[in-house]
Amino acid sequence: MRDRIFGVVLAGGWGKRLWPRSRRNFPKYLLPDFTIDGESLLKKTVNRLLKLTRPEDVFIVTWKGIEDAIRDEFPFLPSRNVICEPFPKNTAPAIGFTAIRLSRLSPSNPMVVLPADHYIPDENLFHNTLKKAIDMALKGDYLLTIGIRPTRPETGYGYIKAGRKIEDGIYHVEQFIEKPSLEKAKRLIKRGEYLWNSGMFIWRVDVILSAIKKHMPSLYSGLLKLKETKEFEVIEEVYEGFKDESIDYGVLEKADNIIVVEGNFKWDDLGSWLSFERVWDKDEKGNIVKAKFLGLDTKNSIIFSNDHLIATLDVSNIIIVSTGEITLVANKERAQDVKKIVEKIERMKDLKDYL
Repeated sequence: MRDRIFGVVLAGGWGKRLWPRSRRNFPKYLLPDFTIDGESLLKKTVNRLLKLTRPEDVFIVTWKGIEDAIRDEFPFLPSRNVICEPFPKNTAPAIGFTAIRLSRLSPSNPMVVLPADHYIPDENLFHNTLKKAIDMALKGDYLLTIGIRPTRPETGYGYIKAGRKIEDGIYHVEQFIEKPSLEKAKRLIKRGEYLWNSGMFIWRVDVILSAIKKHMPSLYSGLLKLKETKEFEVIEEVYEGFKDESIDYGVLEKADNIIVVEGNFKWDDLGSWLSFERVWDKDEKGNIVKAKFLGLDTKNSIIFSNDHLIATLDVSNIIIVSTGEITLVANKERAQDVKKIVEKIERMKDLKDYL
């Protein structure tokens, strides 16, 4: 079916930089807290896809620990449409596993891959960009990504250097840049030819599988073993052998058929507590407050709590997150390093229950 579009949502990670509200078994994209209207980020992502394709062609890739919660969230999705990894192994295995399953249904149709945790308020512009990318994917053996025009020197995103123009808003990719330092990010923005790497991808199923076969042959040979099997023990055994690797590093940075489609819609990757300064309203002192809160001489801070009263006195530029059993207090300048606390807890057996 030529007009069939597969929508794939990646819901494998759990947002370590948004700990302690985001937890391993209650990840950020399943929580109602992180949006303005109380609808989870995952539900918003699925709803965006449902304006583009049919429910039976929307697939969610997740891991065994939260599979049941996702099925409960989307009872209208067919059982096969929740693709369960034994454990997260980054985006290359997740995308490959999904593509090999989709190849049984319709190998030459386009596959739109979206992370579960993006903030995209202007859905009309978003859909127009996706349709442009899908049309391009059907014209040839291309791997397409959506690039966002930078609005600030951001160190938390990767960048894409747009090369030769194909048509308005569509370019050959000349280079991928890993997350840069602040000074380098400022230089990239001044150049004007660099876009943020959004982590959204569009390609035909057969094209991405061919690219994985060429650039990640070990992963591909494992995927062939997963094409038909429904035995979870077999899937788990094969997954044990997969490298923890992103599709960007494993395929896109090595391939020569990469195209970027510029997206001019408002977009944010809600990856750290600081990202909510661009989404939530601030009070007259520059604070973002999602809590019972009493603050005296408190400014430019982020205060979050489910049920506790948080009181502050003469503080600024801090993050306070209380979930009942855990309280995080951090300097806003170290927001990206919340992940380091989680990684330390992962190495401490007596604190594992706090993940």
